[in-house]
Amino acid sequence: MVLRVGFPQQFDRMIEDFMTSEPSHWNANTPSVDIMEDEKQYTILAELPGVKKEDSKISVENNLLTLSAEKKLYEIPQDAKILLNEVRTRKFERSIRLPEDADSSKISAELKNGILSITVMKKEVVRPKTVEIK
Repeated sequence: MVLRVGFPQQFDRMIEDFMTSEPSHWNANTPSVDIMEDEKQYTILAELPGVKKEDSKISVENNLLTLSAEKKLYEIPQDAKILLNEVRTRKFERSIRLPEDADSSKISAELKNGILSITVMKKEVVRPKTVEIK
């Protein structure tokens, strides 16, 4: 006779959670982002499906960039018979710590086709100056 002690169930659950879960930083209210850098700027791309630009906001405080947005419901006609209703209102929020060389006074953003592109310019590097002696 074989007696199961709960280990197989926990193990099965752990495998199922691992195979079906998203990355730990992600949840339904956190937009996925890509962050890129070149010599002049940082670019942040955030997925905001169904969000209009007037329903989104970007703020920066103490080098912490916070993106918040809301996907609002569309208008359902009065005479419509709803057969399935899975589309929901969603609020998104994501905060990203900017590097020390990011210039928080030089940020621009554009929302196009559900992708928010945020550009953060880098601070100009103060180069050593040579002074001519006369």
